[in-house]
Amino acid sequence: MIKISLKKILCQLSQKKLYEKTFQSIYIVDFSLLDRVPLFKDEFKVIGTWYSYSGKRWICHTELSTEQFKKMITKNIDHKDLKKVKFYLD
Repeated sequence: MIKISLKKILCQLSQKKLYEKTFQSIYIVDFSLLDRVPLFKDEFKVIGTWYSYSGKRWICHTELSTEQFKKMITKNIDHKDLKKVKFYLD
């Protein structure tokens, strides 16, 4: 009986890992309401895997929480412009 339960648990863990690898959280940062798009800094590269970081929309996969991600991206943006930066999770 213990072997069956352990086998079942291992199967569930394997399925969870497969799901996590298949369906990654992707963040979209939208700067389209700003007059100027901020420059992409080297320090942003460590945040995660960037699929696009030119133009008004940046796209990234990261293991950071939403709040940590937002904090790192917005720390160099003028306080009055913070509400103009939009974040989407896909």
